[in-house]
Amino acid sequence: MTSKSTNTTTDKSIKKNYVLIDYENTKVESIKKLNGVQFYIYLFLGPNDTKIPIELAIEMHAVASRSEFIVLESSGKNALDFYITYYLGVLSANNPDAYFHIITKDTGFDSLIKHIRSHKVSITRSSDIDEMPCFKQNKKQDTDQPIIDKIIESARQDLISAQNNG
Repeated sequence: MTSKSTNTTTDKSIKKNYVLIDYENTKVESIKKLNGVQFYIYLFLGPNDTKIPIELAIEMHAVASRSEFIVLESSGKNALDFYITYYLGVLSANNPDAYFHIITKDTGFDSLIKHIRSHKVSITRSSDIDEMPCFKQNKKQDTDQPIIDKIIESARQDLISAQNNG
């Protein structure tokens, strides 16, 4: 692992989010949503993952100080999973207050995640970047926004009406 994995963000109030992507299992085509300074991206590639989309390569390059390709040199049963587990252990030991995301469809990580949570480390598994809790919350906010706008407009109209009548 390079020293960049333990860099601090410029704003100490921003919680680090380490995103470990199992590309062998989940063919992510873009990391555009992970552009924020709080995201540190580790893209794990199996020995047969010899081609990635150009958009993904460009996006990884754009955040090079916060991203890393981890390429397995040889294959083996669950080899990539063991690499992810190793990096997760090192990162969580060095950054116990960070939030960890494993992007994979492999439910085999779920028992490990449960164990890590029992040690008070914030971690989740998502099948896709869009499914990460930090983005699902934004989807809910986007869905609720028209309702919030109607409530605000109604309250504004009531206030105007009360001022005109009072």
